Amino acid sequence: MRVLLLVLLAWPCCSSNLSSPRALRAGPPEHVISLLGLFDLTTTTGAARPEGRSELEAARMAVKHINLYSSMLRGYKLRLLYNDTKCDPGVGVDAFFHALYTRPSTKLPMLLGSACSEVTESLAKVTPYWNIVQVSFGSTSPALSDRREFPLFYRTVAPDSSHNPARLAFVRGFGWDTVTALSQDEDVFTLAVNDLVTELEEANITCTATITFSESDFKDQLRYLRDLDTRIIIASFSHKVAPKIFCEAYQLGMYGSDYAWILQGSPLDGAWWADVSKTDCSQSALKAAVEGLILVSSHNSIVGSEPSLSGLTNAKFEEEFRQRGLPITRYTPQTYDAVWAIVLTLHKTESQRRSLGLAPISNFDYGDWRMAHEFHREMAGLDFLGVSGPVSFSGSDRVGISAFYQVQGGIVQKVALFYPSSEILDFECPQCEPLRWQGGQVPIAKREFRLRVVTIERTAFYSVACLAGAGIVLATVFLGFNLYFRKLKYIKLSSPRLNNIAVVGCILVYTAVILLGLDHATLPAGGTYFANVCTARAYLLSAGFSLAFGSMFTKTYRVHRIFTRSQSGVVKNKLLQDTQLISLICALLLVDILIVTLWVSIDPMQRHMRNLSLEISAIERSVVYQPQVEVCRSQHTSGWLGALYVYKGLLLIVGVYMAWETRRVKIPALNDSQYIGMSVYSVVITSGIVVVLANLISERATLAFVTITALILASTSTTLCLLFVPKIHTIWLHQDEDPIVESMGLKIECNTRRFVIDETRERYYRVEVQNKVYRRELAALDVEINKLERMLIEPPPSPTTSVSVSHGSVSLPGSLKEDDGMSEGDEAEEEDSEVRLSPLPRPVPTYNPRGAAALLLSVVPSVVPRASWPCAQAAERQQVTFRSEPELDQASENEASSTSAVALLKKLLPRIWKPSRAKANRSAIAAALRMHVNYVTGLVPDPHPDRKFSLSACIAAESPAAGAVGGAGAAAFRERARGSPRFPHRIVPAGSGLLAPTARTGKCRSLDTSIDAVLCVRCGGVQGRNAAACAGCARRDKPRAASLSPNCDVWCVEQNLAADGELTITIHRTESQCT
Repeated sequence: MRVLLLVLLAWPCCSSNLSSPRALRAGPPEHVISLLGLFDLTTTTGAARPEGRSELEAARMAVKHINLYSSMLRGYKLRLLYNDTKCDPGVGVDAFFHALYTRPSTKLPMLLGSACSEVTESLAKVTPYWNIVQVSFGSTSPALSDRREFPLFYRTVAPDSSHNPARLAFVRGFGWDTVTALSQDEDVFTLAVNDLVTELEEANITCTATITFSESDFKDQLRYLRDLDTRIIIASFSHKVAPKIFCEAYQLGMYGSDYAWILQGSPLDGAWWADVSKTDCSQSALKAAVEGLILVSSHNSIVGSEPSLSGLTNAKFEEEFRQRGLPITRYTPQTYDAVWAIVLTLHKTESQRRSLGLAPISNFDYGDWRMAHEFHREMAGLDFLGVSGPVSFSGSDRVGISAFYQVQGGIVQKVALFYPSSEILDFECPQCEPLRWQGGQVPIAKREFRLRVVTIERTAFYSVACLAGAGIVLATVFLGFNLYFRKLKYIKLSSPRLNNIAVVGCILVYTAVILLGLDHATLPAGGTYFANVCTARAYLLSAGFSLAFGSMFTKTYRVHRIFTRSQSGVVKNKLLQDTQLISLICALLLVDILIVTLWVSIDPMQRHMRNLSLEISAIERSVVYQPQVEVCRSQHTSGWLGALYVYKGLLLIVGVYMAWETRRVKIPALNDSQYIGMSVYSVVITSGIVVVLANLISERATLAFVTITALILASTSTTLCLLFVPKIHTIWLHQDEDPIVESMGLKIECNTRRFVIDETRERYYRVEVQNKVYRRELAALDVEINKLERMLIEPPPSPTTSVSVSHGSVSLPGSLKEDDGMSEGDEAEEEDSEVRLSPLPRPVPTYNPRGAAALLLSVVPSVVPRASWPCAQAAERQQVTFRSEPELDQASENEASSTSAVALLKKLLPRIWKPSRAKANRSAIAAALRMHVNYVTGLVPDPHPDRKFSLSACIAAESPAAGAVGGAGAAAFRERARGSPRFPHRIVPAGSGLLAPTARTGKCRSLDTSIDAVLCVRCGGVQGRNAAACAGCARRDKPRAASLSPNCDVWCVEQNLAADGELTITIHRTESQCT
C-alpha cells in the first residue's frame, strides 16, 4: 500500500495531461472550505458533453444558494474548485492529484464527482488514502455499492440495483410468478441483474434464465429467449444498443400483448426508438416493438408541492435553472442535492465537534482519519428532502423513489411510483397516467400447457359411415346386376369380369373410408387396436385403388392399343383378351401387397400423437391447450408413402394420358369406352386433391376427415355410376336390340340393312376412311417407285443377257426391244430347243414417268380402290374380322389368307437376311422378270384368279381413242366392282387410270410371216403363227374381255431365226386395250 501511495504522489509531477492551474479557482484562505468538483465536461475524443455543463452549473447554483441564503456554515464560506475528467479514469485521477499538490495549503475535505462510473471507481479507490469523502451525483455502477472496496464513497443518484425492490413489487403486483433476465455483458448492467435474481428467488418468483449478450452478438440469445416461452422480460442494457435489440425482437415476434418488457431507463434518455439508422427495421416497426415498454429509473423530483431543504420547489428550481440557459439533464437535480448533502454533513460534524470541544472542521488535514470518520458517519445518517426527492443512504447508495414509465403511442408516460420507505407501489400518484396493456389484458408470465386429444366429431363420423355403407350396398347391387345379365350380349361387350373387379375395389375403398374415422373416441382404450386399424387402412386403400382404377386403366389401355394399331394400319384379329387384362390388374395388386407387407413387417405402424397448433383458453388466458391428434406413423413413414405415391402417381399419369389420347374414340365392341375415360379423369383429379388437402388441413381433424372422405366417396360413386347406370338404362329400354348394329347407325327392317337418313354424315365418314387408305397405299407405291428408279439408273452387271425359254417359260431381257430379223422354224423345234437372245446394245436409261408407271403396274400387284368399309378380301389382307358382316366364300378366304401369309413372309425375309447390294439388285430384276414371264406362260397361278390375262391379237393400226375404249368397259367395271355387301357402291378417284385408259396409241408390227407367235397376256400362253388364235382366246373369255384390270395388256412376241440356227425372240407391249 505504501508503494502505491508513493507512485500516486510522484505521478502528478511527471504527467503530461495535467490541467492548467488556472482551471482551479482560489479564494481567501480565512474560513473558506474548498470543495473539489470533477465533472465530465468533454469526452475522450475532445467533443463537448452537454450534460457535464448542466451538472457543473447545478453545483454552482447550489454553492451560491448555500453562501447567500443558508446559515448552516456560520463563519465559513464554501468555494468550488472544478476540473474536467473527460470521462477518462486516468485524466480524472490526474486532475485529483493536481488539485492536491498545486495548492498544498488548501485542504479539500470533500470530493464531488463524477458522472462516469469508470472515473468514479478509480477516484473512490484513491480518496480513502487521503481521508477524503467522495460524493457522486451520476455514477450508477452497482460495483460502487461495495463498501469494503469503497469505504468513503456515497452517491445521490440511485443505482440500478436500488430499483430491485421496486421491480419486485411491480412483478408481484401483476401476479407474475415466472420471469426471465436479460442483460448486457458490462458490470453496470450485469451486477444489478444478478442482485435482482437473488431477490426474486427469495420472493419465490422463478427466474427461468439469466441471459447475457454482447453488443455484437445478441440474436442467438433472443431466439433462445423466445424458445423459453416466458413473456415477462426484465432487461438491463444501454439505450444505445436498445434499438437493435427491439428491432430483432420485432422480427422474432416478441412484442405486443403477449410480452411485457421491463427495462432500466429514464425518459431523459430521449426517444431512442426513433433512431433506426443502425437497425434493419423501419421507424413504424420499431415503434410497434417498444409500444407498452416499461422503464424503471429514479424519480428526480419532489412528489407534491412541498419545498426542498433549500426552499425550492420543483417548479422554482426548473425555472431558475432554465434562466441560466442550460437544459435540465438527467443528473442535474442530483448534482444540486449532492452539494447540499456535503454542506449538511459539514454542518452536523461542526456542531458535533463544538459540543465536544474538538477542533473545528477548518483544521481538517489529510492525515486526520478521525475527522474523516466523523464525516462518513454523519453522511450515512442524512435524511432530507432535496429537489430530486427524499435523500437518504443505505450503505453507499441513495435510497430514493423509483418511478415506472410506459411508452404509450411513442410518448413516455409516468404510470407508478414506488416508495422504498413504506414499500408501496402507487399507481394513483400525481401526474401518473393509467397503465395500458395492448389487447386490454395483462400479459401472462407463462402459459400452462394442458394436453387435449382431438377426435373426429361423432356426427361427422356417423354421417360418413352411413354414406360409405350406402355405397357398399350400391356396389353390391351393381355387382348382382352384372352377374345376372353376364350372358347378355350388351354386358359381354363391356368385359363383365373387369367390371366385377372394379366393383370389388370400390367396396374395399368404401370399407377403408369407415376405418379412416376410427380414433380415440371410438376405439377401446389401450391395446393395439389403433395399430391394427392403421394396417387395415393401408391394405384396403391400396388394394381397392389398384382393383378399381386398375380395371379402368386396363380398359383404357385396350382402347388406346386398338386406336394406335388402327392408325398404323395393323390390327390383329384378337384384341387384348380379358384374361390378359386381369393378369395386369393382378400384377398391380401384387405390387401393392408387396409394398404394404414390407412396410408392416420391417417398419410397423404405431399410434402416434401429433401436436397441433396451440389454443389459448377463452376463459383462462394463462392456460394453453396443446391439441393432439392420433396418426399412424412409423420410423420411415415418408419413405413408404413416397414409394406408394410415386407408383400410383405414374399409374395415374399414364392412365390420364391414354384417356386423353382416346377421348374421341368410340369402339362399338367396347360400349363403355367413353365412360371409362370420364372415370379416369375423375379418379386422377380426386386423388390429386385428396393428397394436397391431407397435408394442408391435417390440423383440423374433423374438417380433414369430412373433406377427404367426401372426395373419395364422390369419386368412387361416380366411377360406379358411369360404369353401370348407362348399361342399366340401355338394357331397360333396348334389351332385344343388337348393340353393334345400334352403335353403327344401322336399323334392321325386313332383314335388309339400310343406312340411316343422315347421308351427309355417313358420306363424310366413308370419304375420311377411304382417304386414309389411299394415303397409306400411295406411301407404299412411292417406296416401290423409288426402288425401281434406283434399279433402272444403276449400270448393268454385264453387256450380255441371256434368256431361255423352256416348256412354255420365257426369260425376258433387262431391256425389251424389237428385232426385225426373226427367222422361221417349226413349232416343235421351237418348243424343245433352247432359245438364246443375242447380245443387244442397251441404251442409256432415261426417266419416263409414263413408262415408269407402266413398269410399276407390271411389277406390283394391282391396287383395288376401296370404299369406306373394305370388302371381304381387303379385310382378310389386313387381318381384320368384322363379325357383323355376312360370311363370304370360305375358299376365297383361305386363298386370301395364304396369300397374305406369303406376302408377310416376303416382307420379313429381307429384314432378316440382306444380301449384297449388287447381288440384291440382280436378284430383284430377275425375280420381277421371272414373275411376269410366269404370269405370261400361265404356269404360276395368280394370287388373284379373278384377274386373268386376256389374249388378243396385235393390231397393226393405231389404238382406238380413250373414249371409245373406255365407254362400255368403264360402265361394266362400275357395275361389277366387288366389295362388301353392306356398301354396294364404290368411290374411285377421278384421275385413276383404271376407269379412263390412256388416249395415246401405239403400233405393233403387222401380222405377217415374220411374226411367229403372239404372247397373250389374257390367257397366259404363246400362240402360233395364226394370230387369230389370240382373238379366239379373247372370244372364249368374252364375258371378261371388257375388264379394266391393270394387267389386261397385250404383248407381241417376234421370233427371228438366224442362219447359224440361233433363235432371237423380241417381246414388246402394245398400248391398246384387250378386245
